[in-house]
Amino acid sequence: MDKNTGTGTQPDNRFAYMLVLIRYCEGREVFDRIMEQGLIQESTTAEIVRQAASALLYAHNRGIAHRDMKPENICFCSKDVTNNHVKLIDWGLGFYFGQGRMNSAVGSLTYAAPEVLEAKEKQGYTAACDLWSLGVVTYVMLCGKPPFWGNYNEQLRRMKRETFPMSDATWQQISRPAKDLIRGLLRADPKQRMKLEDVLRNPWLRLQESQSAMDTKIASQVLTNLRQFSRTSQFFTICVASVARQLDHKSLRDVHKVFAEMDTNGDGVLELHEVRAGFQKFFGRDSPQVQDVEQVFQKLDLDGSGFIDYTEFCAAGIGERVSLEEDVLWAAFKAFDVQDDDGRITKEEIQQVLRSGDVNKLWTPQVCQEVAEDIFENFDQNGDGSLDFQDDSTVGKRRSPVKKRAHER
Repeated sequence: MDKNTGTGTQPDNRFAYMLVLIRYCEGREVFDRIMEQGLIQESTTAEIVRQAASALLYAHNRGIAHRDMKPENICFCSKDVTNNHVKLIDWGLGFYFGQGRMNSAVGSLTYAAPEVLEAKEKQGYTAACDLWSLGVVTYVMLCGKPPFWGNYNEQLRRMKRETFPMSDATWQQISRPAKDLIRGLLRADPKQRMKLEDVLRNPWLRLQESQSAMDTKIASQVLTNLRQFSRTSQFFTICVASVARQLDHKSLRDVHKVFAEMDTNGDGVLELHEVRAGFQKFFGRDSPQVQDVEQVFQKLDLDGSGFIDYTEFCAAGIGERVSLEEDVLWAAFKAFDVQDDDGRITKEEIQQVLRSGDVNKLWTPQVCQEVAEDIFENFDQNGDGSLDFQDDSTVGKRRSPVKKRAHER
């Protein structure tokens, strides 16, 4: 799961489909905000663009193109108008280009890249199509109008000429870096289009980001939660990860802020150097908390990918209090009750979840079986060969429920 995609995506190489998990967003679409206000303030636009670009970079790095970027598909997480946290939604036209060529003319005429509109069977196009759409979305947010208009042929001609108005009274109030970003994205040649990494390094976005100061007390608490979480058992971390996936945006707001602050390149994951820099910033370069950062990082990297993704960070950062609330424990319980939804968990169900999750990259089937057996040995209170919610709650509330061999990889 990424902090701005609104989904958790898991390509399944065995079948011709991709699993997409949708997180509920209670706020309305960016499109609605534009219709109500006529346009969106430059500072807010920059905040939205930075998040959308981060979501696209996360997806592109996993071989997924969105192909339908538009204000209707960017949604505010909260009804609170002061909260500009957004998610990129509606991946129905998304394409896993890691296993095929994109050659379908899809998306909306106003926002689709010229190479998408002219797509042909043999030629195809790349994920750079999303960059063009991001440029159009940015333009529309800042002035309330699309950069290209007319019928199909007229729009396509203007797109290829890269001609769009930027001189009226509205645009005279817009900063030069914002205009430069749009010009860099609205390049007819996909190879000349600004790269996502360069978008996220753009001075316009970095300036807006630096102006939103992070609460040091909140950041320190989240990072302290990370250190404490790294000392728990591996199975406990998996349980809390399933809890994190169930939490709403309000519960994750502080954790999200800290993650975004530490994710300096905006790719939606944290590398070791970013985590170390975050600990140094909030605790001090020579602090005891910084000394064991590498060990903390390795423990939190549940899937052994070499970086900490948003779900892993949320699981560690939410703290014990949130992870032990009854409603989230129930959500975690249901994540393991996968076969017949009968309110009871069997050894086979635990093994099934462990084998199908990211942990299977680290744990052999034998270790998964041993973990399940250890859990039942310790927590099957009536010895009936299954766990009910009362049993599972006990698993969640004891931080080290499995024996040492469950830590071995």
